[in-house]
Amino acid sequence: MGFMKSGRRPIRVRVILVALLSTGLLPGGGAPFGGAAAVLDPRELFEQARAAYDAAQWRDAASQYETLLAAGYEDAAVFFNLGNAYFRLGDLPRAIACYRAAQYRRPRDPDIAANLRFAMERSGALPLITPAYQRVGHYLSATEWLALAYSAWGMLCVALALARLWTRRRQALLRLAALAGLVTLAAGGGWAEWHSLRRAPEAVVHVQEVSARFAPLEDAVVHFSVPAGTIVRLIGEDGTWRRIRAGGKSGWVREHELIPVAFR
Repeated sequence: MGFMKSGRRPIRVRVILVALLSTGLLPGGGAPFGGAAAVLDPRELFEQARAAYDAAQWRDAASQYETLLAAGYEDAAVFFNLGNAYFRLGDLPRAIACYRAAQYRRPRDPDIAANLRFAMERSGALPLITPAYQRVGHYLSATEWLALAYSAWGMLCVALALARLWTRRRQALLRLAALAGLVTLAAGGGWAEWHSLRRAPEAVVHVQEVSARFAPLEDAVVHFSVPAGTIVRLIGEDGTWRRIRAGGKSGWVREHELIPVAFR
């Protein structure tokens, strides 16, 4: 089951979260959550959502995945499966927002990338233009860049300490320290690229065709239009108005015309 585009693998519903929860790698593993503690635990709810999807009860599946997210289980598998459910319901902008949130957490996953592209093409969204430095920065997730930076920094400190104590190997250790320093800087740059999403987060256009205006006023002149499903950056706000950047242009739209992309 699932939809398929030529040359792409079909959508498959994942069970990764179940394994993570059972091993305790996610918060609450093996324990009930939130106000539903006496009724359901995350494993049961995830399996129920998966079963609802398999039974073509996509609205029920979406509701259960949303409950998991509300309880704090913002795993890539949950966002991915929720995106699949919204796609089946015909809500392409919400599906795109979910796929993009899943991609934040697992940036090299080919299934997530394929479904995101397919949903954007089906919705008629503007293509996502990513500069080369962003593609490099998004090759690893924010968590992976941070872990790499800490590891490289630790190696740098150890190499410098050993270079002072082990004079016969000082040159080799100094070269190792220099390499570790470069990796630390590169990893810091990758993490900073992800951190820029906090200053200018992404959102997905939810209405069929949104008019971006020159000013945050109803009677302001329309600057350009953006089709539903387009991923934009939020670069300003004024009351209920949001300034967006898309396709090299910027303009003002209403907040309710956008779906924020979840970023931790």
